[in-house]
Amino acid sequence: DFSLPLSQPFMSVSGRYALIADKGGRKAYLFRGSRQETVFELAESIISASVNEGGSCVFVTKGETHKCTVSVLDAKGNEKFRWNSGGLYVLDADISDNGKDIAVSALNTDGGILASNIILFNVDKETPFANDAYQDELFAAVRFNGSLLYAIGESSAYIYNGYGKVTGTVDYLERELLSYNTDGETLALFFSGSGLSIGSGDLETYNTKGERLGQFHCAQEVSYLDARGGRIALGSGRVVSILNTKCKEEFQISIGMDLLDFMFFGGEARAVGISAADALMVRVSKG
Repeated sequence: DFSLPLSQPFMSVSGRYALIADKGGRKAYLFRGSRQETVFELAESIISASVNEGGSCVFVTKGETHKCTVSVLDAKGNEKFRWNSGGLYVLDADISDNGKDIAVSALNTDGGILASNIILFNVDKETPFANDAYQDELFAAVRFNGSLLYAIGESSAYIYNGYGKVTGTVDYLERELLSYNTDGETLALFFSGSGLSIGSGDLETYNTKGERLGQFHCAQEVSYLDARGGRIALGSGRVVSILNTKCKEEFQISIGMDLLDFMFFGGEARAVGISAADALMVRVSKG
């Protein structure tokens, strides 16, 4: 039980590491299991931050002579990488679990034209090994999963391999993306439906080539989506649907309380449900 002086806290978890940062502040706290590992004090205010399985943390901070800085600090606080964005505004950044690759989503509004860049770096080099520009697109998130990178845009998602090449593209077909998750070589996207029910829509899964694996329609409001080990959890309130990667519903779990969130925990056979007052450990099994 830790008391941390944070005004706008947000958290990133990977493996045994948890990074808790203060959005707009300059401090972040790294935990390994139940032990506080490192307190980071950044020179600039924090926009976003995430941690990988090895404890390396990537920070996006607000620059002074430039718009943003992307930096990587190891679990002991040593700086391993720094890049100043110049006139680009950085929306998100992530670091691979092997600690070698960094992905950046940057926005360029020069000349009144909206353009985005997906930029990939090796942690040991200042020059990117990939820099792809996209017109009229906005990438709110970049996420590594194994050797793959998923760039989640406003109208399309792009899948990159470890060499910085696009292997697949998913066009949203003018639908609104409400939520997403990744599980190895599977991308799960939840789109808004055309009905009147708020939060209802369609879950679709895709492989690394951008080919659709399956679709599942949910007529009720959906408030959480998670994926792990070939299983997908989707639902709201007290009922959680467990599906496979082809969107076939295998069974449902009925929880005795309304949940705000539901996430796999330690593997696909266990999960934690978050209510307004409690965290509930759940066995993910039929019956």
